Amino acid sequence: MSNEMGQAIVDGVLQGYKDYLQERREKRNSMHISSAYAWTKGNHIDHNVVESSKNQEVKFAKARAGYSWGYLQFGHEQTSSMFIIKNGKYFDEKNFTKSKDIRGRSSEEKKESYIKRLANINDSVDFPEQVDITKQGDSFEVVSFMDPEMLQEIEEPSYKELLDKFNRFYVVTYEIDAEHVISQVRLMMPNPNDGVAYEVDDLTHLIGTSTVRFETQDFDTVKEEAKERDAMLDYGIMFNVGKTGEDENN
Repeated sequence: MSNEMGQAIVDGVLQGYKDYLQERREKRNSMHISSAYAWTKGNHIDHNVVESSKNQEVKFAKARAGYSWGYLQFGHEQTSSMFIIKNGKYFDEKNFTKSKDIRGRSSEEKKESYIKRLANINDSVDFPEQVDITKQGDSFEVVSFMDPEMLQEIEEPSYKELLDKFNRFYVVTYEIDAEHVISQVRLMMPNPNDGVAYEVDDLTHLIGTSTVRFETQDFDTVKEEAKERDAMLDYGIMFNVGKTGEDENN
């Protein structure tokens, strides 16, 4: 990925997050309850990556992960590559077929089937020689991530088209630290053969060269709500934490 492309993506992620924070502040001040806006972070970031990448000839398409979650797929035809943006808090790079919960723990219940399908674009990529194996008695069995459900879904015309059109698929992950600041942006490539996402490039240094700037007050609302949420978790008020979260997958 060129430095210009990387900078455009990082700028979009930062601007999207800034817009999200501003909207959270506005809605908290104007509405009696506005917690549902916590689910819009991903939309803000995807939208702004489109805007910041216009000069890089990046195209986008709307897609769905499940019945209700909408996101954007980004494509760069000149390099036959595509990517999506994902909150690193919920992305398990050691097993991208599973999601993480709000506390960063790997969830055995929630499967990221759409990433599994898209990862097959990388089937011809020469990854590091690493095979994920599970011991069974005295023998070892190679774990297959091509489950019957995925094999059926990958036959959908839209995925067939993506497999024909692109030969590289990446996941751009961003990390939000304890101070609610985006502190890391990485370019990951999922391996469909072992379920591991490998780091291709660390784009974190481009945060410092971005023109997007944050003010202290930008974080007021999310900090206040984080304290409220932590208090609820401490007292066991929130249930099924492993299944849902304030900004899951955003």
